[in-house]
Formats: sequence, structure tokens, C-alpha cells
Amino acid sequence: MDSDSRSTQTPETPAALSVKPPESSEPASSYSSQPILLETPTSAIGTETSPQVNFELQGLIGSFLENPEVKESARQGTAGRNLGKLMDILSNQLGEATGNQSGNVYFSGDTEGRESNDFNTLKEQGVLVKDSDGNMSFRDPDASFVFMGDLMDRGPAGLKLAEEMLSLKKSAPDRVAFIWGNRDLGKLAIHNDLPDLRALRGTAGERYSDWLKEKLPEGESVENHNTDANQVQYWLESHSAPQALEFHRQGLEQKMGRSVDSNEAARHYVESWLPGGTFFEFTKQGSFAAPAELMGETHMAFHGGAARENITAIPGEAALPKDLDAVVSGQYDLGKRLIAEAEEDLKAG
Repeated sequence: MDSDSRSTQTPETPAALSVKPPESSEPASSYSSQPILLETPTSAIGTETSPQVNFELQGLIGSFLENPEVKESARQGTAGRNLGKLMDILSNQLGEATGNQSGNVYFSGDTEGRESNDFNTLKEQGVLVKDSDGNMSFRDPDASFVFMGDLMDRGPAGLKLAEEMLSLKKSAPDRVAFIWGNRDLGKLAIHNDLPDLRALRGTAGERYSDWLKEKLPEGESVENHNTDANQVQYWLESHSAPQALEFHRQGLEQKMGRSVDSNEAARHYVESWLPGGTFFEFTKQGSFAAPAELMGETHMAFHGGAARENITAIPGEAALPKDLDAVVSGQYDLGKRLIAEAEEDLKAG
């Protein structure tokens, strides 16, 4: 308060500080060269205000504007496309100044193999970076990522997405989680059905044979067209993924840099769902829910919906969990047990 003021009223504390830009008839040559003035009301009555320079905020913005990546974005006019990267830089500087790290958790899901997806947006915005060897990592060392399920089937990018997400998981194993979607977990069943399709036996073999007959010219035998491609195509069609094999073929061509026919794509697809294959290893790293250590004490993440009467139930467990942490941990641990059993069965043949 001004020393000449004799008011006996109690000063009111403003709800927020209003920023007063510097008055100048000429445009500023640099944002960082202009002081940031905070106009702080000191009384409810008509006393004069005294602009004060906020040196801490001034220094933070000055440091941000001098960052090489920020300057390069300004020079090229790409700040809009690099907004995520620039915000991470500012967030990191703010964290260093205050001792608090950003710890942003990014979510993506239902990519379904499409090229246009949230994961690619995180790369474009600079949240995720790839080195010269193709390894993925976070720009912010405290960031986390949760994939919400449904990786593939409706676009050619499923294989590439699985490889890049696995690379990100390898670089930050405790800060990356994969949640199973129906389009992911259900594919493991292909190994149960393929033997019957190949041998044209059982109910599955009969239905597959009828499917082939409908597609063959008159006089052509089913046995002569019982190919890898037809077996996998039939299986995927019967599991609501009629274009999945063709999209996988396109994605494999992009990866290999050469032509790939449907039979080669089918064999690669099946192998990808065996232990050591890209899709199996991606699934192995996931579960029904993100781990409690990543989600904290007040949140849970899972694929699809949940009803009030079953959200706390853990299949195979008689007692209900006592709190949210136990629900998340129970769902996560159940998934890990099941995928371990599946891996053991597949390795045993």
C-alpha cells in the first residue's frame, strides 16, 4: 500500500493477477526483451497501482524462447504442427523451475490399423520421438502412455504400430501399458482353428469347405484351393475382420520394401501370433487393465464398457475387491496369468 494512504479499510486480495503488456509505440524485437508487468491492486479504494516486474516468469519465457527447437520452429513457421513438442519444452522448464515434473499420461485406442491415429499424432507433435535406429521414446522423461485396445484390422498400419509401441514399451517399461481390445485378444484363437481348416475336418472344416465352394468356379476342387491365404481369409471373415489379411499384406509390403502375395502374408500373420511374433509379443505386454502403479489411486483404464454390477468383479475370485486399487490390480493380474498360460500352451504345441 502507498505510504501516503491513510485508509483504514482492509485491503482485498485479488483473485488473479492481471497481466499488463508494456506500452510501446514500436513492435517488440523479442518477446524475451520486454518485461512482464503485473498490475497488482492494493486496495478496494481508488489508490494508484504500482506495476511490478515478475522476474521469474520473465526468465522462464526468455529461456523458452531461446531454446534451439523453439527458435527453429519460429524460423520455419512450424509452431502449429509442433505444438506438442513446444508445450513439452515449456512444461519441462517449468518443472525444473518449480521442482514439479509434468508427468502427462497420454491415451490412444481403436487405431484399428489406420494411418490416421492418436499414436501417430503424438509422434507428429513431438511427444514421442524416434532415433536413427527406429527406437521410440518419450521426449518428456516423466510422460506415460496407455494404449486402450483394438490395434488392427481396418488399415495397413497395424504391424508398424505394434512394432513402434513395443519399442516405446522397451524404452520405458514402467510408463507404457497396453490394454486388450476384442480385436487383439481374440486373434489368439486362430491357432485353435487352423488345424481343422487345413485338414477340412470337424464343424469348422465343413463350414470352411462350404465357404470355398461358393467362391470356386464349377468343377474346381476344394482341396486344390485349400491355401494358407484362403484358410486365414476365411477365419478372419468369420471373426468380423474381412479386410484384415489384405491390410496385413499391404503393411508387410511397406515393411519389406517388396511385393508380398496373399499366401506369404497369411503365413506371416499366423506366425505373428506365435510366441516371439510381433502381435503375440504386443499382446503379452498387455492385460485387461492398465497397472495400478501407472493409473494412481483414483483412476482405472479398460477397453469397452462396464456395468455397475460387474465393474468390481474379478473372474475366478469369490471375494469382491475392497477398493479401486484392488480392482485394477485384480484385472491386471488376471490378464497376466491368462497370457502366460496361452504362451505355455502355444510353445508346447
